[in-house]
Amino acid sequence: ALNLAPEQKQDGREFIKIDSLKIESLVHGDTLEITIQQLNQTFTAHITDVISEDEGRSVTWKGYLADLASPNTLTLTRGDDLIVGGISTPDALYSLQAHGDIGWIVDSATLFVGGDEPIHVTPDMLRDESNSDHLDS
Repeated sequence: ALNLAPEQKQDGREFIKIDSLKIESLVHGDTLEITIQQLNQTFTAHITDVISEDEGRSVTWKGYLADLASPNTLTLTRGDDLIVGGISTPDALYSLQAHGDIGWIVDSATLFVGGDEPIHVTPDMLRDESNSDHLDS
């Protein structure tokens, strides 16, 4: 139902159920329990800001996780039938995505396959400031 490729089903994502009606009803000052199995921990998220855009078609909730060292943040955004989010902890960034009431959460680092690749800059890629056209006022 999540339309994932076979390799995405095995890349460390934790599959979750989410109460989309609960999320849609959150207002400033509300709390939300978020379990991250990769950390074997449940956090209490405190909602500090709710932003409605596009005449209510897009809503973003911002907050923080109680009892967790700073910096930490929570951002959830709901569109028509998709909820996406980011949970930042001092040690990692977690991504969340849900379609309806089912979704996944994962350490974002596990989503990037192949690691960092060095960028090789050749001399012809460098801009020669002495030959550039400049507009003088």
